[in-house]
Amino acid sequence: MRRLCRTLMVILFSSVLLTGCYSFIGSDGGPPFYSGDETHYFEKLVHNSLHQNNRDFTYQLAEDGHLRVVDADPQVKHDVLQLPLLLRFVWFSDVQLRQREIKLFSRRASQALADVIPSFERHFVQEDFDWAVYLAHIKAVNILNEDHPLDFMIHTGDAIDAGTIEELYQFIHISDQLRIPWLNVVGNHDVSIFGNYKERLGYTRQAGVTFFPVGNLANFVWMHRGERAISGFGHHLLPVPSEGGHSPSESYYPDKKLPATFHHGFDYEPGQRCGAKERREVQYDSVPGYYAVDLCGTAVPMRLLALNSARLEDWGADGEITPEQREWIKRTLQPAAGGVNLVFVHHRPGDFDPETQGLLAGPGHDPIVMFTGHTHKHHLAFHRGEGSSGYYELNTGSVLDFPQIGRLIELRGDPSGQIWLVSRALWNTAMASFPALPQETGLDKTLADCRNQRKAKREDLVEAAQCGHYGAYADYRQGQRRAWGRPQPFAEAWKEVNVILPVVP
Repeated sequence: MRRLCRTLMVILFSSVLLTGCYSFIGSDGGPPFYSGDETHYFEKLVHNSLHQNNRDFTYQLAEDGHLRVVDADPQVKHDVLQLPLLLRFVWFSDVQLRQREIKLFSRRASQALADVIPSFERHFVQEDFDWAVYLAHIKAVNILNEDHPLDFMIHTGDAIDAGTIEELYQFIHISDQLRIPWLNVVGNHDVSIFGNYKERLGYTRQAGVTFFPVGNLANFVWMHRGERAISGFGHHLLPVPSEGGHSPSESYYPDKKLPATFHHGFDYEPGQRCGAKERREVQYDSVPGYYAVDLCGTAVPMRLLALNSARLEDWGADGEITPEQREWIKRTLQPAAGGVNLVFVHHRPGDFDPETQGLLAGPGHDPIVMFTGHTHKHHLAFHRGEGSSGYYELNTGSVLDFPQIGRLIELRGDPSGQIWLVSRALWNTAMASFPALPQETGLDKTLADCRNQRKAKREDLVEAAQCGHYGAYADYRQGQRRAWGRPQPFAEAWKEVNVILPVVP
């Protein structure tokens, strides 16, 4: 599959060079997301959505009966769920917010390419309301936090899709509505245009629309600062200065298990003191994009490592770990001292070089649990190492793609016994009461209404999120007709998400 994609991209790239076309950024041709003279439209839309009194709106979680025990006696389920709680967090991946005006060459050409490489183009309604799906999840997480206090939210890469400043601004602005700390991880779409191409290579010259690419890691991390230099976008897609009216995001929560961060994790370093609020200077031109931090107040020592698996120099969507980062991992993994290493990375470890794979699966450090994204599917894998017990990898799907679920992760146990991980599906009531296949009756009419009444639908978060959900399902249904690259069946995804497993196999 990867070889086919590489071949197709080489053909596409060669055709661009041969025809002398330096830009493949085109326009959708439809009405823009922003309209009129309102320069803070998106910010007001988010604010109004969060403060709507949707009395029936709340979070939804997979029930205990849906949880399956992995590599242990199924009878332990009840006992595991009664063990002391060590850590509880929410995990999202691959939100991939899309600036829908941005297309490859044109809307028609982009759609034709999507028949070959599906990630280039998705259903119009899915793209138009992706922000609402993510915002509904964020609102649901805030309600969940009131009932079951959470320590943080983490997103494992690909916050954005085409790779624009507008997309990243929207992701960060929505994420900042959380009432808990949140961390981010670098994905290939975050630093490359459409997840593959580098701005420095000149692909965006003479673009058909106003196009502000993130383009590199320094810009990506800079946008995560607490102080905002941008406060939205105007009707011409031009960034609007904050004018001092955009308050910095909350960076310190004394009742949570994360030290203070002013860049949503990218300013962390091992050994950072819990309770300290000192701001660490970040050199944006040299920031590595990977970080680690020791969690505070856990009965079992826990170190969080966020890796950067995005290619920063070469084109392509595959992942890699640089030799410098590999040495950093070797130094940073918590040594064998009765604790746990929680490793978050966008790509799956099969993308890494053999030495890095051996390092992660080998002995000499505390047990690892790895959390990955990128595939837009849900998997559970065990990686065996020489001279060690190996580790589990939880690979989660995209919030962009059906069924659009996140995960609630709990670690339970005590220092003297086995530590268990509990993963269960998390979504919200704007979507189906059980996120299986939606009712198809009237689906086409529903999608047409979402498209024709797009501005009115935005005014109600539940309706907007439902539009995004049904658009994702339409895309899922279309994908099932392909001969290759079909989406993961829902029943398979559900089984892989809702698991209980021992941290030490």
